[in-house]
Amino acid sequence: MNQSIIPSLQQTINFFSEETINQIAKETGFSVRKRKLPAIVFLGLFTFGLIQKANATLVQLVSIGKRILPSFRISPQGLHQRISKLAVDFLMRMFAKSLSLSMDKDEKLVPLLEAFDRVHLLDSSYITLPEEVAALFAAPGGSGSKAGVKIQLMIDYKTGNFSHLRLTDALTPDQNYMHIAQKHIAKGELLIHDLGYFSQDALGALVKAEAFFLGRFQTQTALYIKTEKGDYKRLQLWEILQKPNQDLTAISVFLGAKAFLPCRLIIQRLPDEEVKKRKRRLRARAKKKGKTLSQEKLALCGWNLYVTNVDLSVFPAGIVPCIYSLRWQIELVFKAIKSHLGFELIVGKREARICCQLYGRLIVLVLSLFLTGQFRQHLWRSCKRELSLLKTFAHLPIVAPMILAHLRYPIRLLTTLKKVADEIMTLCRMDKRKRRLSTAETLRAIAL
Repeated sequence: MNQSIIPSLQQTINFFSEETINQIAKETGFSVRKRKLPAIVFLGLFTFGLIQKANATLVQLVSIGKRILPSFRISPQGLHQRISKLAVDFLMRMFAKSLSLSMDKDEKLVPLLEAFDRVHLLDSSYITLPEEVAALFAAPGGSGSKAGVKIQLMIDYKTGNFSHLRLTDALTPDQNYMHIAQKHIAKGELLIHDLGYFSQDALGALVKAEAFFLGRFQTQTALYIKTEKGDYKRLQLWEILQKPNQDLTAISVFLGAKAFLPCRLIIQRLPDEEVKKRKRRLRARAKKKGKTLSQEKLALCGWNLYVTNVDLSVFPAGIVPCIYSLRWQIELVFKAIKSHLGFELIVGKREARICCQLYGRLIVLVLSLFLTGQFRQHLWRSCKRELSLLKTFAHLPIVAPMILAHLRYPIRLLTTLKKVADEIMTLCRMDKRKRRLSTAETLRAIAL
């Protein structure tokens, strides 16, 4: 194994330092009767223990605890009593600590992105929760649960590591989070976001910070061009779209009647088959909600509209749709956490138990993204192969027992993590495609 991966493994071992964990347990008041339930065992149960057995009962959790500590002698009822508000506070603190893990920069995985220090992908995913936590995480209800949490996640595509993570209730619109996200984007960094995050104020703040953005265009936003006299002239979107043009065009515009943000509008005309699919999906959603579609909304199915303040010399119009499709990487993260980290299997009748399951899984998510990012870089450096995120997350339940067995022993844990890294980088590679390239492969080909 290349020694460059050792520091990240060491950071993971330091996270599970029993001395640090005991200190946090003491500060949160969770360390009472630690002989019966050591804090590191509790942490192991609600992190990798729930990865090993996503819907584990109390009896099964006690059994898993014996794998971590053979002398573990607590009863299921005793464990039930220890899952309290103090336990939630302890796991919340450990989650906050996990967010401090840091990663080295990439090894030029995609040359076209070298102009940016970091490339942030932003999206959210909704997780249904038992109604016992509706006071903490409200949801619309209706025919479903009245409780749900929205995971707002921003990851750096260049490293695979998280940039920011926050929980909100399901009622909070994504646009509200955009004002928080933009504060984590520094000069020279790029943010790629979807339409739900479109906010003129937040985009203006990015421009002011000398950062960059790429996202879908909100069609109700005013567009302007500057005349020779220096005045702003309003453009009508439909007049632009109805002009005979190529399949892909770009024009320099200013966004907003007050902000006048300088950017480029990229217009991509879609094939007829794709337009028909979009219209069918749109009509089906409207019928389900009992709404009537306007002709304007149906007509917009014929185009993809993007806005960016990245210069033409860096992002020619032809590669903008491909760059934007990098967002699929964060969609894979959400697919992985629902399929393999058990977020959809959170159950319970008590608020404390539900929250312990939630924060324990969030800790595993952060650790997994951190390590997967390093494995991905090492695999590309060593043999120019890409790592499959879905395969890696699917492999976690298999290696979880190995990790739990050596969680309390730093030297053994390092040896185990080395074996896990080798196993994942061997078995979880992305399949080579003969007919269709991945987005990253396409961008590398363009750069040649």
